[in-house]
Amino acid sequence: SLLAIDESLQQLDILSFHHGDPEYYRGRPAGFYEIYNNDSRVGIIVQKLSNTLDGGLIYARGFSKIYNYSYKKTAFNFFQNSKFLLRKAVVNYGNNQTVLISKLGKNYTLPSNFQSTLFIVIMLKRKINRIIYGLFFEKNWNIIKIPLSSDDPFRSALSTQHGNIPEIDAKFTFYADPFYSIDGTKIRLEALNKTNGLGEIIELNSETLAVENSLLRGAHFSFPFPISHKLEEFIAPETGSHSPPFLLNLSTGNKINISFVDDTEVRLVDISIFHHNNIFFLFASKTQSSLDCLYLFSSKNLEGPYASHPSNPIVIDPSCARMAGKIFSLDGQLYRFGQNNSYGYGDKIAVQKIILLSEHSYSEEYFKEIFFSDASGPHTIDFFQNDVIYDFYVNRFSIFAGVRRVIAKLRSSVIG
Repeated sequence: SLLAIDESLQQLDILSFHHGDPEYYRGRPAGFYEIYNNDSRVGIIVQKLSNTLDGGLIYARGFSKIYNYSYKKTAFNFFQNSKFLLRKAVVNYGNNQTVLISKLGKNYTLPSNFQSTLFIVIMLKRKINRIIYGLFFEKNWNIIKIPLSSDDPFRSALSTQHGNIPEIDAKFTFYADPFYSIDGTKIRLEALNKTNGLGEIIELNSETLAVENSLLRGAHFSFPFPISHKLEEFIAPETGSHSPPFLLNLSTGNKINISFVDDTEVRLVDISIFHHNNIFFLFASKTQSSLDCLYLFSSKNLEGPYASHPSNPIVIDPSCARMAGKIFSLDGQLYRFGQNNSYGYGDKIAVQKIILLSEHSYSEEYFKEIFFSDASGPHTIDFFQNDVIYDFYVNRFSIFAGVRRVIAKLRSSVIG
């Protein structure tokens, strides 16, 4: 009972949304079979309609995170992320640029009664497991320093047996988000305070991995991104839960607000700044879509004002959107590290090869993945000379895990 495009309409191009990756999921209902099959993400496309079901030319493509315990939340998420694709599709249509796919996948139809019943059972089981995890388990994060592989700096299958792991200070629950100082003598990271459940930024000695200094506390801080400018060193910590972004001058202790041309861009997650061709490029996610979308801003000055990139969000994909470290240059090629948050937060890192970076254009392509064979992670990576630091986690049982989660959320909401 689908409408056909007859000869009288052949001269008209009709653009249409489809929620599903046409390489694997055509037909309907949107998102159902992806959750049913426990897939990693839902595809979103804007296509030119044809008489082949979900087989027309594609002018924009993105992906949305699946919440495998909730169809409602998954559907809300892919509809919310869809709005970003229309402009991209119209621009690409005007430039006659299409997105190529390798095949057309299975054409799905409405599920049977048996499949619907099984879907409900599967969802119920996942909800129960999620509640149990939230009450009694937590991610036990730590960092590890591993010698750099000269053959493969983006070594994939890492092991926690092959590096130096610090002993976590008694005041903290975990360490995460490690970055080297510019001179490599210190490692700055997020340390979760046991008492209040909020992240602090502390410094470790990069050789002994012992705590040397505390830089930020009192609210939730994480991802202490370092940058050097005019012989001074700054960090741009994540403050998305409670305040607009700022730069902390490590020499003076002064905080400098990062400004934007559109001053509504105030709550950002995991900022990474890269100076390229005399332009400061600021990569970040927004709090409301931090697991799915990556935004890019540019400015002539480190502190701004930063202008929004015309292709924003430049990435719509939970498998690589959120920043996982600095932009890395190797043999003249730029690489971006993105967190893979498809199944869970901080499971591994996607290495993306940057094809084009300017104030007006951006494109990248998948290169490889970095993961641990005996733990989960990493979700942050940094380099200094012959060493690489990562973070990783193992799931730990704790009778107080749920209590700590509630306390941390209450404190963050009060501060925010």
